Amino acid sequence: MDKVNVAVIGVGVFGKHHVRVYKSLKEANLVSICDVDERRAREIGELYNVKYYTSIERMFEKEDIEAVSIVVPTSKHYEVAKRVFEYNVHALIEKPLASSIREAEEIVREAKRRNLKLMVGHLERFNPIVGKVKDIIEREEYGKLISIHAYRLGLYPTRVQDVGVTIDWAIHDVDVMRFIVGDKVATVYGLVDDAGGQDSISLALLEFRNGVYGSLEANWNTSIKVRGVRIVLRDAIMNMNYIKQEVKIYTRVENAPECKSFEEFVMRFGEPPCSTVRVKIREPLENELRLFLKSIISGEEPPVSGEDGIENLRIIEAILESCRTGKRIKLH
Repeated sequence: MDKVNVAVIGVGVFGKHHVRVYKSLKEANLVSICDVDERRAREIGELYNVKYYTSIERMFEKEDIEAVSIVVPTSKHYEVAKRVFEYNVHALIEKPLASSIREAEEIVREAKRRNLKLMVGHLERFNPIVGKVKDIIEREEYGKLISIHAYRLGLYPTRVQDVGVTIDWAIHDVDVMRFIVGDKVATVYGLVDDAGGQDSISLALLEFRNGVYGSLEANWNTSIKVRGVRIVLRDAIMNMNYIKQEVKIYTRVENAPECKSFEEFVMRFGEPPCSTVRVKIREPLENELRLFLKSIISGEEPPVSGEDGIENLRIIEAILESCRTGKRIKLH
């Protein structure tokens, strides 16, 4: 097998990008799309010259489909995944895996029972700069990793109606932080503006089992779109920019003599030595979908497993629980 017959379920704001990318991949044969909104399904189907359906069951009865992207609202992930698995079809489910730990665990169990590939669409994991930063840290050329701080700011996305910023945005950075640190989160403390409804501001402190500390901020109240991570090492500070796909590395001033005045101090330390590392710009979604298809073709495990999806969701639920109780939550 060198091509996979694929379909996209849900072709709204983000689902249509799955359609676009599948159309461009040599590993994919985009068979059809499905959306409950017939006008939208027809529009995207005609744009990409692909068959469209409004019924999942009818699509599977009519078409030979081996794998799907599930890009529906989070509250529908569980229901749609179960219907897909009934047809023994592999699935990539957009993050978060489900609305609750219970639903996520059941999705994973059913995929395993049927020996199907299940991948969770934690998109930022496939941003090329994330892998580059992880490589730099693992080489330890700037010493031990001390802490990691993520921020994801912007305006409220009107497409999201069923969840808040913690589960929709902060989960991106939870996954990236886990990937870079390479260990489990031991404890969580959260501060959220509305833990019982559609929260729009979310802050959290995380302690990893290996002693690394983390913090994250996500909000839907800022007019400027910012996506980044600051990583503190013994001998450097790294500022990673998701959008530019680059990282600025600030290093210490070696053997600096004592400053004789404040002006001299500002001149010497106001801007530490800085180098910029860039990678070849690649669309993270293209990387993600190609690796999903590769896992089906080769039989390898997907790079972001159902278990990863569960663990990320467990951390998010702990942030919300911490906010409700005012207590630090222990996970591992």
